[in-house]
Formats: sequence, C-alpha cells, structure tokens
Amino acid sequence: MPNGFSDEKIDVRRGGFLFLAEPLKERVAIQDLRSIGGELLERPSPDLLDVLYLCQRRQAWHRGYAGALGVEPPRVVGGRSKHAQGTEVGQA
Repeated sequence: MPNGFSDEKIDVRRGGFLFLAEPLKERVAIQDLRSIGGELLERPSPDLLDVLYLCQRRQAWHRGYAGALGVEPPRVVGGRSKHAQGTEVGQA
C-alpha cells in the first residue's frame, strides 16, 4: 500500500490513473517505429495516442455512416512483395 490506497480497484477511466504506482501500458494499434538517437521509444507519447484514437473514432464513424448509406466496403485487391518490380505491380 505505498500509494496510501487499499487493494480496492481504482477506476482509471475517471482519473484514477493519477493514483497508480506506474503508468498503464498502452498498446498502439499500429507498429511504432519511432526512435530517438537510434533507440526505439518504450512508450507512445500522449500526443501520438490522441492522434491514433481520433483517427480510430473517425474511421468507426465513417464506417457506420457509409454502411447507413448502403455503400459497399472496398474490395481488397491483393498484395505484392516489397521485392516485386514496379511494372509487375502496375499491371496487376
């Protein structure tokens, strides 16, 4: 009980994260390749998380809006290896 609280659960959604002994581990929905001085960063910055969450909310809204209008989801055409020649990819 180093933080003065018992073992009761703290609701982090209502600002309870301020009382945690360590920050929460946040998982990023995309691969995080940011680095400083050649070293990968351990945790995403609050600004990066804000941008990612905002984009996810916008995508979810657009998905729902397009679905309400009857728009079909885009068809996935396929993929190519990063070693494929540009002419091969262009003709696909």
